[in-house]
Amino acid sequence: AATADGVVRWDLDTLTPMVYTTDHGLPSGGAAFVEAGLDGSVWAGGEGWIARFDSALTTFSVPVDHPLHQVAVGPDGTVWAAFETGRLGRFDGSEWQMLDAPAFAESQGPWASELAVAPDGTLWVGLSDESMGDPESSNVSRGVASFDGSAWTVYTAADGFPPRVGNLIAVAPDGTVWAGAAGSVGSDGSSVSGGGAASFDGTVWTGYTVADGLPSNDVDVMVGADGSVWAINVWGDGVARFDGTAWILHPDVNGFGVVDADGTFWVPSEEAGPVVEIV
Repeated sequence: AATADGVVRWDLDTLTPMVYTTDHGLPSGGAAFVEAGLDGSVWAGGEGWIARFDSALTTFSVPVDHPLHQVAVGPDGTVWAAFETGRLGRFDGSEWQMLDAPAFAESQGPWASELAVAPDGTLWVGLSDESMGDPESSNVSRGVASFDGSAWTVYTAADGFPPRVGNLIAVAPDGTVWAGAAGSVGSDGSSVSGGGAASFDGTVWTGYTVADGLPSNDVDVMVGADGSVWAINVWGDGVARFDGTAWILHPDVNGFGVVDADGTFWVPSEEAGPVVEIV
């Protein structure tokens, strides 16, 4: 877990935490994210730095002229990072390679809401409101984009992508791409609900909403290493698990959590005591 004071690692056998702070070599300012790679490495980062946790803790700098936002780790251990002004970074463990994302070059702020890497190494990007148009319009599809290492593909409503979905992204072990929606708020304070979730089998996008069993149309989608798929209400209670055909709804479960390698969904408790797990 990334915290304002550092990084916490729990030993699930003993249920004891280990807290990494500046005393262990982390820069000051706390951590903004934690991402794990299939090779077992764990990456954390904050303002101007990233660090790898494996047999030792190693800290690296990031390009100072490009504020870092979203990060994902590929199956080969490569770290991908979205920077402002339509820039994409690739870190091989020793040096950064900065790449252009031409379709988003005009974006003046964060253009990527979330990154995920497919088993074949393709990078998938959930696009932010600013990169796709007017966030006040309920007809705007945020869309998603993929990068195969040389070329970009942007998926929008014209490609059958459901409206108001796409700023959240995840990829299952079988390569199925899942997108979610966090909704948006207009300049006048009015809210625009998201469009639910969508899956991509490499050819066709399929959309899901509350009518299909989702807890909300504002959902993040998380996948486990076992292929399990969860939709989580990003604004409140409610999670649902996809059984391959239908969504199994748990309406009273707090939607803030994480899926482990066995497909169990872990939820932090709001009170002192054990966390809740759904198997």
